[in-house]
Amino acid sequence: MSLGVEDVVEALRLMKETNDRANKVLDLYRTTHNAISSAAALVAEAKKREVDVTKVLEMLLESKKAFERLDFERALELANRSKAETEKLMVLYTSAQRLISSREKLDVAGRMGIDAPELRDLLNHAKEAMKSKEYERALQLSERAEKGLTELIGDKLASVMTTAEGVLAGIEGAEHSAVQNKIIQVRSLSDSQQFGPAADLAIQVREEIEKMKRTWEQSSVATKRARDAIAEVETMNIDPSSAKRLLEKSERSSKSGRFDEALELANKATSELAMETEQNVAGTMKRFEESIDKAKREGVDTRSAEKLFERAKDFLRERKFRQALAVAMQSENEAERVSLQQDMASKAIQTIEKRLSGFGHPLPQVHQIVGDAKAAFTTGDYVKALDLAIRGGDEFGRRREIAEDAMEARTGAERIVSVLSAIGAEGANAEKAYRDAETAIERGDADAARNLYQQALEGGIATARNHLNDKLARARGVADLGRRLEVDVSSSAKRFSESKAQIESENFENAFGLIQEGLKDAQAGIAAKVSDALTNAESTVQHAKRIGADVGDAQEQLQLASQALLEGEFEKALKLIEQGSERVESRRMVEKRFVELTYKAESTIRNAKKFGIEVKEAERALQTSIQLKKTDMTRAIAAAEDAYRLAWEAVEGFAPSIEGSLEVEIPRLEQWSEATLILRNTGKALAKDVQVRILGDAEVEGLKGLAAIRAKGEERIPLRIRMTAPGVIPLVIQVASHRVMDDKEYTQEMIAQIEVGAAAPPEEKRALTAEYESRCPICKGQIKKGFTIAKCSCGRDFHELCASRVGRCPVCFRPLETADKKRKLAFHVG
Repeated sequence: MSLGVEDVVEALRLMKETNDRANKVLDLYRTTHNAISSAAALVAEAKKREVDVTKVLEMLLESKKAFERLDFERALELANRSKAETEKLMVLYTSAQRLISSREKLDVAGRMGIDAPELRDLLNHAKEAMKSKEYERALQLSERAEKGLTELIGDKLASVMTTAEGVLAGIEGAEHSAVQNKIIQVRSLSDSQQFGPAADLAIQVREEIEKMKRTWEQSSVATKRARDAIAEVETMNIDPSSAKRLLEKSERSSKSGRFDEALELANKATSELAMETEQNVAGTMKRFEESIDKAKREGVDTRSAEKLFERAKDFLRERKFRQALAVAMQSENEAERVSLQQDMASKAIQTIEKRLSGFGHPLPQVHQIVGDAKAAFTTGDYVKALDLAIRGGDEFGRRREIAEDAMEARTGAERIVSVLSAIGAEGANAEKAYRDAETAIERGDADAARNLYQQALEGGIATARNHLNDKLARARGVADLGRRLEVDVSSSAKRFSESKAQIESENFENAFGLIQEGLKDAQAGIAAKVSDALTNAESTVQHAKRIGADVGDAQEQLQLASQALLEGEFEKALKLIEQGSERVESRRMVEKRFVELTYKAESTIRNAKKFGIEVKEAERALQTSIQLKKTDMTRAIAAAEDAYRLAWEAVEGFAPSIEGSLEVEIPRLEQWSEATLILRNTGKALAKDVQVRILGDAEVEGLKGLAAIRAKGEERIPLRIRMTAPGVIPLVIQVASHRVMDDKEYTQEMIAQIEVGAAAPPEEKRALTAEYESRCPICKGQIKKGFTIAKCSCGRDFHELCASRVGRCPVCFRPLETADKKRKLAFHVG
């Protein structure tokens, strides 16, 4: 239109109105464009997780079509719907994966003998939630179940391996390296949460150790049986040389860990001993028979001897070698009355005396039998003397076994008495039984001593277990109090779980140490929490006193709470703190409101000043409020509200604000390119624990978080990026940071457009003019022939001003300007 001088004002108004409308359309365009890009990036991330997003892609495509036909509101609605649907599908997929993983761990727990009905119920509830499409609840239930199963399986594997190591340590001479390697492998698999292989290998280790222990015990029993049988045969003046050699070989095999071979050799020694004994006894009886025949030929009346010898033959046929030999000896005594009986009785007595002197413990019963044998020998009753000596050998063997059992029980009883003392348990009964057993040993009553030692051991173990279980229950009560106070007691809970396994394995000293360490950590955390509550309550009382409030006996309550805290009575201290706080009451409800406002304002100002935040206006308002309290409470409360508001706004303004840019080498499809992510903190506060994620059709290497970005500071993060889709690709960059003063989290999201393809050779920029009339796709205005324009590679023309403001073609999304070696994409984090 042509403008006359008198129409200038109207023309300016129309131009301003047109410009405002264009800006609104442009803002809607940008919002819609960003929503489509964000939805596309989220869909790409879902596809990488193998989520079926076919329907969502159709919805997103419809959104793009609406955008191309400039129906921005429809496009924005579809983009938001597609993003919401994608997020729902991702939650569904994650819930299903968690449920499957938890089911697998439940199967592993079953194989390990773990009964977890409450976790099974959680999984069933999660499954029902999946069926009713409550995916968020299903995910939460699955994660709780998986976490619980992970802890149970890990504890069970640790307990099984600890028990296995304890059994291995008790097997003398066994070769442990192969089993130890498997135990290490089980723990490694458990640490990496590969519970299926870990459980299978743990079961295999347990079976191998049980087999090894069983074979070791069988070989030990067989060796002991053979050794005792040889000792018994030796009392009969028989030298079983072959059986001794086999027994020595069996003992060497056992010391070398070849328990199967040791068992076989011990059984062979027993068989060989029976053969040698039978042969020796038969030979001895043959000699006795010849002696009787000789005596008969010499005219001696041997009828009684022959009768006895026939009895000896009957015993030999019954393989009752001792009786056969004894009766044969009796028959020989009838034939060779004095010399041979005297010689055999003398040797038998000497043998049992030698064994008694080498034993080292008094056996009064055996000494009495030996004394009777000597008395019979002195009176010339050699048969009785020999019989008593043989009885003494039998009694010695039986008493030696009882004494050895007593000494074995003594070791355990002595250890449990010392353990009771170390863990502070009441061990009077165990100590008394131990002292009584020592007295019984001194007087030679091994049977009574064994029973007393066993009584001390069993009673001590029960006392230690009950004492530690009580102590563990009290410690867990302290940990439960810590959880209620939101104190981190995870390390204490872990030690308590380990101590429970140690108690079950009867490693009481280790269990006591773990309980003490866990209790100490939990008490320290609770004490710090209660101390903070006490400090806050004291601050409240002091503030109330300064403003003239009636604090009653609150100070006395807080002093009692402080004393309870020093004595470790945390629940009592908390109750007293609560009572003290409740007793800080203002005279009127208005005054109470004033107290609360001034306290919050003062606390906020004090916290702000710690970090150097300017709060002078708030301080002045607070001082004014306190001054007005005596004359005008309404204005005083208003001033307190202003003070709190000003302080709060100052603190909230002290926050990190991130701006950034991403510099990428020329991006090519499926090729790695060097890139730099530049983050600038334009806020007033330091940003700490900065974490960055890049989502979309791209793979990233080297993207690391930052410990902090100082206020007005800048950090550069070098990385490598590989684009996995062609064309103009939107990437979502998510940045999370925390404010240093209170660890408040700030999360921002920005969109970066990356054009993937071969870089075009640089061209000299030159002004383009329209060769024919057309319409600008951005403002929909007319482009007349000769206007200065910008041209997109898709063939569309734009007003130069519109192109410079938008920067991209709204139809194909290609940039309207080319780049040099690097494409620099700027974005602002709001």
